[in-house]
Amino acid sequence: MPTRSKAITSDAVQGLPAQFWQAVKKGAYQAALDCGVGIDFEGPATESQVDVQIDMLTTILSKHPSAIAFAALDTKAALPLLNKLRLPRFHYCL
Repeated sequence: MPTRSKAITSDAVQGLPAQFWQAVKKGAYQAALDCGVGIDFEGPATESQVDVQIDMLTTILSKHPSAIAFAALDTKAALPLLNKLRLPRFHYCL
């Protein structure tokens, strides 16, 4: 049995209703359960809502989660926020 943790993982994914992202969501919740951590999984309704996704990412970052999974709809729009994460404990690839 995994040790329970207060770690929270947040996701801001592309086009949440899409079948692919629903499968990812299911797997993410199962992984969180297996690891004994909490998870928030959210994303915009469509893949054209870049501004909504950026707002979601801003909100997620303000909560200081211990981990983030992020699939950018528009990398250039997300870079200013992602560049703020250039700290030793944060790693990302584009």
